[in-house]
Amino acid sequence: MLGWAPLSYARQLTRRYGDLCTFRLFHNRAFIANSPELVHQVLVVDADAYQKQRRQMRILARVFGQGLLTSDGPLWVRQRGLIQQAFSSDRMADFQRICREEVAVCVQNWRPGESVNVSHELVQVMPAISGRVFFGNAYSQHGGKLINAVCDVSTVIIRDIERCVQIPDRPRVLGKSRRRRAMETLRRTVGMIMDDMRASQDGLGAMTQVLQQAMRDPQRPLSQRQATDEIVTVLVAGNHTIVASLEWMFKVVASHADVQDRVTKELSGRALDRPAEFQDFADFP
Repeated sequence: MLGWAPLSYARQLTRRYGDLCTFRLFHNRAFIANSPELVHQVLVVDADAYQKQRRQMRILARVFGQGLLTSDGPLWVRQRGLIQQAFSSDRMADFQRICREEVAVCVQNWRPGESVNVSHELVQVMPAISGRVFFGNAYSQHGGKLINAVCDVSTVIIRDIERCVQIPDRPRVLGKSRRRRAMETLRRTVGMIMDDMRASQDGLGAMTQVLQQAMRDPQRPLSQRQATDEIVTVLVAGNHTIVASLEWMFKVVASHADVQDRVTKELSGRALDRPAEFQDFADFP
Protein backbone atom coordinates (compact mmCIF):
# COMPACT_ATOMS: atom_id res chain seq x y z
CA MET A 1 0.00 0.00 0.00
CA LEU A 2 2.90 2.35 0.68
CA GLY A 3 4.00 2.08 -2.95
CA TRP A 4 0.70 2.95 -4.65
CA ALA A 5 -1.09 5.01 -1.97
CA PRO A 6 1.50 6.56 0.37
CA LEU A 7 -0.83 9.28 1.68
CA SER A 8 -3.57 6.80 2.61
CA TYR A 9 -0.97 4.59 4.28
CA ALA A 10 0.34 7.51 6.35
CA ARG A 11 -3.19 8.51 7.38
CA GLN A 12 -3.96 4.96 8.49
CA LEU A 13 -0.82 4.89 10.64
CA THR A 14 -1.59 8.19 12.35
CA ARG A 15 -5.20 7.20 13.01
CA ARG A 16 -4.04 3.98 14.61
CA TYR A 17 -0.87 5.07 16.45
CA GLY A 18 -1.14 8.85 16.92
CA ASP A 19 0.50 11.95 15.48
CA LEU A 20 4.03 10.63 15.95
CA CYS A 21 4.53 7.13 14.57
CA THR A 22 7.16 5.06 12.80
CA PHE A 23 7.44 2.26 10.25
CA ARG A 24 10.20 0.30 8.54
CA LEU A 25 11.07 0.68 4.87
CA PHE A 26 13.45 -2.19 4.16
CA HIS A 27 16.49 -1.45 6.38
CA ASN A 28 15.47 2.15 7.14
CA ARG A 29 13.14 3.44 9.83
CA ALA A 30 10.82 6.29 8.83
CA PHE A 31 8.90 8.62 11.13
CA ILE A 32 5.67 10.54 10.55
CA ALA A 33 5.01 13.84 12.36
CA ASN A 34 1.35 14.67 11.83
CA SER A 35 0.53 17.73 13.95
CA PRO A 36 1.41 21.42 13.44
CA GLU A 37 3.28 21.41 16.75
CA LEU A 38 5.44 18.43 15.80
CA VAL A 39 6.13 19.82 12.31
CA HIS A 40 7.17 23.16 13.85
CA GLN A 41 9.47 21.36 16.27
CA VAL A 42 11.18 19.42 13.47
CA LEU A 43 11.46 22.22 10.92
CA VAL A 44 12.07 25.20 13.23
CA VAL A 45 12.86 24.46 16.87
CA ASP A 46 15.16 21.45 16.33
CA ALA A 47 16.00 22.01 12.66
CA ASP A 48 19.77 21.76 13.25
CA ALA A 49 19.34 18.25 14.65
CA TYR A 50 17.98 16.86 11.39
CA GLN A 51 19.60 16.25 8.02
CA LYS A 52 17.97 15.77 4.64
CA GLN A 53 17.45 12.15 3.63
CA ARG A 54 20.50 11.16 1.60
CA ARG A 55 18.83 8.79 -0.83
CA GLN A 56 16.17 11.28 -1.84
CA MET A 57 18.72 14.10 -2.06
CA ARG A 58 20.88 12.02 -4.41
CA ILE A 59 17.87 11.50 -6.66
CA LEU A 60 16.81 15.15 -6.52
CA ALA A 61 20.35 16.45 -7.08
CA ARG A 62 20.25 14.95 -10.58
CA VAL A 63 17.82 17.73 -11.45
CA PHE A 64 18.32 20.45 -8.83
CA GLY A 65 22.11 20.28 -8.46
CA GLN A 66 23.08 22.21 -5.33
CA GLY A 67 19.95 24.35 -5.17
CA LEU A 68 18.03 25.31 -2.06
CA LEU A 69 16.12 22.02 -1.92
CA THR A 70 19.16 19.71 -1.95
CA SER A 71 21.82 21.79 -0.17
CA ASP A 72 22.42 21.66 3.57
CA GLY A 73 24.39 23.42 6.30
CA PRO A 74 26.04 26.83 5.67
CA LEU A 75 25.41 26.63 1.92
CA TRP A 76 21.69 26.19 2.53
CA VAL A 77 21.63 29.12 4.97
CA ARG A 78 23.24 31.42 2.40
CA GLN A 79 20.93 30.28 -0.40
CA ARG A 80 17.83 30.59 1.76
CA GLY A 81 18.72 34.19 2.61
CA LEU A 82 19.29 34.88 -1.08
CA ILE A 83 16.01 33.40 -2.34
CA GLN A 84 14.05 34.93 0.52
CA GLN A 85 14.75 38.37 -0.97
CA ALA A 86 12.51 37.47 -3.93
CA PHE A 87 9.57 37.09 -1.51
CA SER A 88 9.85 40.46 0.23
CA SER A 89 6.59 42.06 1.36
CA ASP A 90 6.83 44.91 -1.13
CA ARG A 91 6.48 42.38 -3.98
CA MET A 92 3.27 40.77 -2.69
CA ALA A 93 0.83 43.10 -4.42
CA ASP A 94 2.45 42.41 -7.79
CA PHE A 95 2.46 38.68 -7.08
CA GLN A 96 -1.26 38.78 -6.31
CA ARG A 97 -2.04 40.68 -9.52
CA ILE A 98 -0.23 38.08 -11.62
CA CYS A 99 -1.97 35.22 -9.79
CA ARG A 100 -5.37 36.80 -10.40
CA GLU A 101 -4.68 37.34 -14.11
CA GLU A 102 -3.42 33.80 -14.73
CA VAL A 103 -6.22 32.16 -12.73
CA ALA A 104 -8.77 34.22 -14.71
CA VAL A 105 -7.33 32.81 -17.94
CA CYS A 106 -7.40 29.29 -16.46
CA VAL A 107 -11.07 29.35 -15.41
CA GLN A 108 -12.53 31.27 -18.35
CA ASN A 109 -13.61 28.05 -20.08
CA TRP A 110 -15.10 26.42 -16.97
CA ARG A 111 -18.87 26.00 -17.01
CA PRO A 112 -21.29 25.74 -14.06
CA GLY A 113 -22.07 22.14 -13.16
CA GLU A 114 -19.21 20.54 -15.10
CA SER A 115 -16.46 18.46 -13.53
CA VAL A 116 -12.95 19.91 -13.60
CA ASN A 117 -9.66 18.08 -13.05
CA VAL A 118 -8.25 20.57 -10.55
CA SER A 119 -4.89 18.78 -10.40
CA HIS A 120 -4.40 19.12 -14.16
CA GLU A 121 -5.45 22.78 -14.09
CA LEU A 122 -3.06 23.59 -11.25
CA VAL A 123 -0.15 21.87 -12.98
CA GLN A 124 -0.75 24.11 -15.99
CA VAL A 125 -1.37 27.42 -14.24
CA MET A 126 1.30 27.36 -11.52
CA PRO A 127 4.35 27.39 -13.87
CA ALA A 128 2.76 30.32 -15.70
CA ILE A 129 2.34 32.23 -12.43
CA SER A 130 5.82 31.50 -11.10
CA GLY A 131 7.35 32.15 -14.51
CA ARG A 132 5.87 35.65 -14.69
CA VAL A 133 6.51 36.41 -11.03
CA PHE A 134 10.12 35.34 -10.95
CA PHE A 135 11.39 35.87 -14.49
CA GLY A 136 9.41 38.78 -15.92
CA ASN A 137 9.87 39.42 -19.63
CA ALA A 138 12.13 36.39 -20.01
CA TYR A 139 9.14 34.14 -19.28
CA SER A 140 7.02 35.75 -22.00
CA GLN A 141 9.57 34.60 -24.59
CA HIS A 142 10.05 31.04 -23.34
CA GLY A 143 6.83 30.32 -21.41
CA GLY A 144 5.44 27.46 -23.49
CA LYS A 145 8.68 25.47 -23.46
CA LEU A 146 9.13 26.19 -19.76
CA ILE A 147 5.70 24.86 -18.75
CA ASN A 148 6.15 21.65 -20.76
CA ALA A 149 9.65 21.09 -19.39
CA VAL A 150 8.57 21.69 -15.78
CA CYS A 151 5.65 19.24 -16.13
CA ASP A 152 7.88 16.55 -17.67
CA VAL A 153 10.61 16.87 -15.06
CA SER A 154 8.06 16.90 -12.20
CA THR A 155 6.52 13.67 -13.49
CA VAL A 156 9.78 11.74 -13.71
CA ILE A 157 11.12 13.09 -10.41
CA ILE A 158 8.00 11.97 -8.52
CA ARG A 159 8.26 8.56 -10.18
CA ASP A 160 11.91 8.21 -9.18
CA ILE A 161 11.31 9.21 -5.57
CA GLU A 162 8.41 6.77 -5.20
CA ARG A 163 10.44 3.86 -6.55
CA CYS A 164 11.86 1.69 -3.80
CA VAL A 165 14.55 0.29 -6.11
CA GLN A 166 16.34 2.74 -8.39
CA ILE A 167 17.18 1.92 -12.01
CA PRO A 168 20.82 2.76 -12.82
CA ASP A 169 21.47 5.56 -15.32
CA ARG A 170 22.06 3.76 -18.61
CA PRO A 171 21.17 5.01 -22.09
CA ARG A 172 19.13 1.92 -22.95
CA VAL A 173 16.72 2.24 -20.05
CA LEU A 174 13.54 3.91 -21.34
CA GLY A 175 12.53 5.69 -18.12
CA LYS A 176 15.99 7.17 -17.69
CA SER A 177 16.15 8.45 -21.25
CA ARG A 178 12.87 10.28 -20.69
CA ARG A 179 14.27 11.91 -17.57
CA ARG A 180 17.44 12.97 -19.37
CA ARG A 181 15.46 14.51 -22.22
CA ALA A 182 13.22 16.39 -19.80
CA MET A 183 16.20 17.66 -17.81
CA GLU A 184 18.08 18.74 -20.92
CA THR A 185 15.05 20.65 -22.21
CA LEU A 186 14.50 22.36 -18.87
CA ARG A 187 18.12 23.40 -18.40
CA ARG A 188 18.36 24.55 -22.01
CA THR A 189 15.29 26.76 -21.50
CA VAL A 190 16.67 28.07 -18.22
CA GLY A 191 19.91 28.84 -20.05
CA MET A 192 17.95 31.06 -22.44
CA ILE A 193 16.43 32.86 -19.46
CA MET A 194 19.92 33.36 -18.04
CA ASP A 195 21.09 34.84 -21.35
CA ASP A 196 18.15 37.26 -21.34
CA MET A 197 18.88 38.14 -17.73
CA ARG A 198 22.47 39.10 -18.51
CA ALA A 199 21.54 41.06 -21.64
CA SER A 200 18.70 43.13 -20.19
CA GLN A 201 18.04 45.38 -17.23
CA ASP A 202 14.37 46.00 -18.04
CA GLY A 203 11.38 43.84 -17.18
CA LEU A 204 13.30 41.56 -14.82
CA GLY A 205 11.22 39.43 -12.46
CA ALA A 206 11.83 39.10 -8.73
CA MET A 207 14.08 36.06 -9.00
CA THR A 208 16.14 37.35 -11.91
CA GLN A 209 16.75 40.63 -10.06
CA VAL A 210 18.01 38.80 -6.97
CA LEU A 211 20.18 36.37 -8.91
CA GLN A 212 21.66 39.09 -11.08
CA GLN A 213 22.69 41.06 -8.01
CA ALA A 214 24.19 37.93 -6.43
CA MET A 215 26.19 37.09 -9.57
CA ARG A 216 27.68 40.59 -9.47
CA ASP A 217 28.61 40.43 -5.78
CA PRO A 218 32.30 41.48 -5.67
CA GLN A 219 33.04 39.41 -2.56
CA ARG A 220 31.09 36.16 -3.07
CA PRO A 221 29.71 36.12 -6.61
CA LEU A 222 27.12 33.47 -7.39
CA SER A 223 28.26 31.21 -10.22
CA GLN A 224 26.09 30.65 -13.28
CA ARG A 225 25.71 26.98 -12.32
CA GLN A 226 24.46 27.94 -8.86
CA ALA A 227 22.04 30.47 -10.33
CA THR A 228 20.75 27.85 -12.76
CA ASP A 229 20.28 25.35 -9.91
CA GLU A 230 18.20 27.89 -7.98
CA ILE A 231 15.99 28.67 -10.98
CA VAL A 232 15.36 24.97 -11.63
CA THR A 233 14.60 24.44 -7.94
CA VAL A 234 12.05 27.25 -7.83
CA LEU A 235 10.40 26.15 -11.08
CA VAL A 236 10.06 22.46 -10.31
CA ALA A 237 10.19 21.96 -6.53
CA GLY A 238 8.43 25.24 -5.75
CA ASN A 239 5.64 24.55 -8.20
CA HIS A 240 5.21 20.98 -7.01
CA THR A 241 4.96 22.08 -3.37
CA ILE A 242 2.31 24.70 -4.13
CA VAL A 243 0.30 22.39 -6.40
CA ALA A 244 0.35 19.57 -3.83
CA SER A 245 -0.72 21.95 -1.05
CA LEU A 246 -3.59 23.38 -3.11
CA GLU A 247 -4.71 19.91 -4.20
CA TRP A 248 -4.86 18.83 -0.57
CA MET A 249 -6.73 22.01 0.40
CA PHE A 250 -9.35 21.46 -2.31
CA LYS A 251 -9.74 17.82 -1.30
CA VAL A 252 -10.24 18.67 2.38
CA VAL A 253 -12.70 21.48 1.64
CA ALA A 254 -14.63 19.29 -0.82
CA SER A 255 -14.89 16.59 1.85
CA HIS A 256 -16.52 18.89 4.41
CA ALA A 257 -19.79 20.52 3.36
CA ASP A 258 -19.86 22.75 6.45
CA VAL A 259 -16.49 24.24 5.50
CA GLN A 260 -17.70 24.85 1.94
CA ASP A 261 -20.74 26.70 3.32
CA ARG A 262 -18.58 28.86 5.58
CA VAL A 263 -16.22 29.77 2.74
CA THR A 264 -19.15 30.61 0.44
CA LYS A 265 -20.81 32.81 3.05
CA GLU A 266 -17.54 34.54 3.85
CA LEU A 267 -16.89 35.39 0.22
CA SER A 268 -20.52 36.39 -0.44
CA GLY A 269 -20.48 38.76 2.51
CA ARG A 270 -17.53 40.65 1.08
CA ALA A 271 -18.62 41.07 -2.53
CA LEU A 272 -16.56 43.66 -4.40
CA ASP A 273 -17.39 45.60 -7.53
CA ARG A 274 -13.81 45.04 -8.71
CA PRO A 275 -11.22 42.25 -8.69
CA ALA A 276 -9.84 41.54 -5.22
CA GLU A 277 -6.56 43.22 -4.34
CA PHE A 278 -3.81 42.17 -1.95
CA GLN A 279 -4.89 44.68 0.70
CA ASP A 280 -8.43 43.23 0.72
CA PHE A 281 -7.18 40.12 2.50
CA ALA A 282 -6.76 42.13 5.71
CA ASP A 283 -10.58 42.28 5.95
CA PHE A 284 -10.98 38.49 5.95
CA PRO A 285 -10.92 36.53 9.22
